[in-house]
Amino acid sequence: MALSNPQVLAMIYAGANVTLAPLKFTVLQRESQVKAARQSKVHVTYIRAKALDHQERISLARQAFGRVHFDLS
Repeated sequence: MALSNPQVLAMIYAGANVTLAPLKFTVLQRESQVKAARQSKVHVTYIRAKALDHQERISLARQAFGRVHFDLS
């Protein structure tokens, strides 16, 4: 089941730790998810994160230090 970005944000703001496939979302959507995780103090894990550019991974990690994780498998 594919979730939309508003559904993901609602889960994050409700306090859920989420695991997402990053390519299903745009760069701006991923940034909004990371900001929501920082504000809600939950964790966001992106699976298959090798598909993301290294600079984008660094940028996302810096926006919410300790709240964003990348599974590079």
